[in-house]
Amino acid sequence: MNKLFLSILLIILCTSAGSTLSAQTETNPTVYALMDYMHVSPDMHEEYRELEKVWRKIHTANIASGRYQTWVLARVAFPSGTEASHNYVTRIMFRGNDQLASFMEDDEGIFPSNIDAILTTEELELVERTSEIRTMVKTEIFSSEEYLEAEGTEF
Repeated sequence: MNKLFLSILLIILCTSAGSTLSAQTETNPTVYALMDYMHVSPDMHEEYRELEKVWRKIHTANIASGRYQTWVLARVAFPSGTEASHNYVTRIMFRGNDQLASFMEDDEGIFPSNIDAILTTEELELVERTSEIRTMVKTEIFSSEEYLEAEGTEF
């Protein structure tokens, strides 16, 4: 991702969400969702699923190190409308401004610093082919305005 674009987007989010941020508390901080919308051509679905198994290892390491809270991969089950441009979506959730800012400013990007210890040579090669296997349609970051969570929920 373009670091400059994401840094500017982060500044805009924090600035435009000023009233929301002031209303959030330490126990109920702003939650951010980074959404990636991807298109996978019909002949690439199997390879894409294998690719996401490798990406899952990357996300697991990032979650374990506290870089973000959750990662979800979803397939669009029933697309409709004239602009059905994507068939997969990933969501990365951040709890609070500090976690999002730290992730956005990290020079390593999405990759953990110990990536070579996490992935095999073959897996690293597959990750390098990510843009060949799927097309990134767009990325959006959403911020929470209000949310409820069940008692005992950490998110």
